[in-house]
Amino acid sequence: MGRYANRIAKGRFKLDSIEYQLPVNNNGQTLHDGLKGLYQRVWNVDKVTDNSIDFSYISLDGEEGFPRTLSIHVNYTVTPDNEFKISYKASTDKPTVVNLSNHAYFNLKGDGGGTITDHVLMINAENITPVDSVLIPTRDSTS
Repeated sequence: MGRYANRIAKGRFKLDSIEYQLPVNNNGQTLHDGLKGLYQRVWNVDKVTDNSIDFSYISLDGEEGFPRTLSIHVNYTVTPDNEFKISYKASTDKPTVVNLSNHAYFNLKGDGGGTITDHVLMINAENITPVDSVLIPTRDSTS
């Protein structure tokens, strides 16, 4: 997705007393990564095995308005129990904001089985994160 999953209100945040303005791309907010997300970048393929693949990418200081250079490593693995796991590691040269996530969608009907628009997903969660009218979190999770 981007260097910061979810929305940043008005595309602005403060870090070490410096205010940063990011490109806004979603109802006046920054969603995920601004105008050109990490999913639109060319990643390095570092390692491939029968059940996993490792990627890396270096997001340079200033890319999409984000401060500091961020080195990202992602591993996708299918386990012997048919679990699909995604692992992230990130490091930076100086303090920055980062909130990595994944936005892959899967058609549970299988290839050629039709659309996913009638899939139903239930998340058995004890808490939610409330949001305002432009989907900015309003406070810590609540039940």
